[in-house]
Amino acid sequence: MLTPSAPVPNGTTDGADNNANNDSNPGAGLRWARAPPFTPALYLDLAKARLAALVLLTTMAGYAAAPGAAGVVPLLWTTLGTGLCVASANAFNQWLEAPYDAQMARTRGRPLVRHAVTAPHAFLAAAVAGVAGVGVLAACVNAPAAVLGAANIALYAAAYTPLKRASVLNTWAGAVVGAVPPLLGWAARAGSLADPGAIVLAL
Repeated sequence: MLTPSAPVPNGTTDGADNNANNDSNPGAGLRWARAPPFTPALYLDLAKARLAALVLLTTMAGYAAAPGAAGVVPLLWTTLGTGLCVASANAFNQWLEAPYDAQMARTRGRPLVRHAVTAPHAFLAAAVAGVAGVGVLAACVNAPAAVLGAANIALYAAAYTPLKRASVLNTWAGAVVGAVPPLLGWAARAGSLADPGAIVLAL
């Protein structure tokens, strides 16, 4: 006596036919992975916090080396404003380089690559940090420091980052970017870069 066969998914009557269907559509059953949950700590990743901390040390060194009256409060405002400018530059860098970061093991864990932050979100965070940083330097420190803060964002995001894949001149752009933070610290205390010591510091 024959017994009815067990039903086969997808309306097929034969397991081999079902396998053939799967072979013809290798993407069947695949799903996009869920994006990791957003947390405020992701802003630290966008800002490259450890790198930013090193940049701030060079700014403090420039402040300490400059002539003029020193104070804890001006130093704190300088550090805050510079930190926001550095965070802005680094976030713009990641926003621009996300497609390339996805191709390297060292950078695949960055927020934009993991889709933990969207590109518009990253751009907005970078813009807000930049405006806030330059604003803090202009309002609470002095104009030369604010100009240097804005210049460093522009140099890093609009010159150094695009040049990385276009020309060896990016190393010169990177050298200028690295020289600006100590000069910013100097300007924050001295009020200008007219002193020859500022040039020596930049070199």
